[in-house]
Amino acid sequence: DLEGIDQEEFQKDLKKIFDEATEKLRKSVDGLKVEKERMAQESMDIKMADLDSRSARINSTTTSAQRLVNVVNTETLNVKEAVNELENIQSQVSNDPLFILKRGGMVKQFALAGSIL
Repeated sequence: DLEGIDQEEFQKDLKKIFDEATEKLRKSVDGLKVEKERMAQESMDIKMADLDSRSARINSTTTSAQRLVNVVNTETLNVKEAVNELENIQSQVSNDPLFILKRGGMVKQFALAGSIL
């Protein structure tokens, strides 16, 4: 009969030890889960900050590129206007009798002077 009591007490003590160990293990697992979630959140925050930084750089680059395109378009229009103006001046000069005379050289100039006199 003594053996039964001791064995029963032994089983109760053993169950208590296993219950305590199980509880400690459960708390450790819960702690690991919390730490894992914290690390995942930290990693996500770092990645989001990097993504925000890259997005800001892309926006800045896009804005700079758009400004550059606008400058190029403006300068292209200015060059086209200058070319048109030079073509108009060239057309006017090439039809000017004095320019034609000068372009003709000394012979034409003497011939004109002789015909005038």
